[in-house]
Parts: sequence; structure tokens; C-alpha cells
Amino acid sequence: MNDTNEVKYVYGLMESELKNLNAPEDVVSIIKRLNTELPYDTYVWSFSENNYSQALSNYGELALGFENSEIMRNLGEYYSRGRSTLDEYTIGNAYVFPLKVEYNLQIQLDYIKELARAWIVAHDNIKYDSSDMSEVILGIVQALYFFSLFF
Repeated sequence: MNDTNEVKYVYGLMESELKNLNAPEDVVSIIKRLNTELPYDTYVWSFSENNYSQALSNYGELALGFENSEIMRNLGEYYSRGRSTLDEYTIGNAYVFPLKVEYNLQIQLDYIKELARAWIVAHDNIKYDSSDMSEVILGIVQALYFFSLFF
């Protein structure tokens, strides 16, 4: 299960990259604030495709085998509660989807760098087009949250 440390990790990467790009202090301070204020109500279950994973030994001497596609189908059906589109979701529904964890720091930074550059551009242009630049920043915040699921 994920916890807030994954979110803090991604926001820490973003803060470092903004500083590397000499972002204005008010942009860096927004990231610092979001890192402490955003709610975290996403849960991640991790399964290994490696039958001989050493991580499995941390949970006892018993390892269960599952068919990935079967797990996804069952979890999706259970948590969607009959809803067929995200527009129909309400409190109590959950969207289920597969992700593969990316442990490579350089790949993580490549993604974060693009978001940091986009945030600085949006910040610099917000006085000219407040509505669109605010949408860009919101999209970046959502992307950071999404990355916290698999970084």
C-alpha cells in the first residue's frame, strides 16, 4: 500500500528540479505548500511478476499466485459498482488500473523536468492568460499526484 511518503517523494523531486531551473521562490513555495496540504486517498496494491521475488519473503513463508488480468477484471468490476464511465462514479466508487513501478531515478527526473519547465512557463505567462495557465498548473499538479503512484 502506498502512503504519503510517495507523494512527498515526487514533490521533493519537483522542488529540487524547480530550484535547479532557478524558478521564482513563489513557485517553489507553492510546491512546498502542496506537499503538506494535498489529501491522499489513493491506495496501491503491489503484485510482483517475479515468482522468486525476495520482497515476498517479508510477508511470511506463503506466496499466492494470481493471474494479473483476472485480478484487474475482478477489482475493476467490484470497485466500479456497475458504473461504466468515470462521469458516473460517486463516493464509494474506485477506478482500478494497472501500473508498473518505475524505479529508475533518471527516467523519473526526465518526467519531472518537463513538468517543472511547463510550470515555470505557465507562471511567467499567467498574467497574460490566467485561465489557460491555471489549467496548465492544475494539470501539472494532477500529473505529480499520478506519478506518485508509480515512482
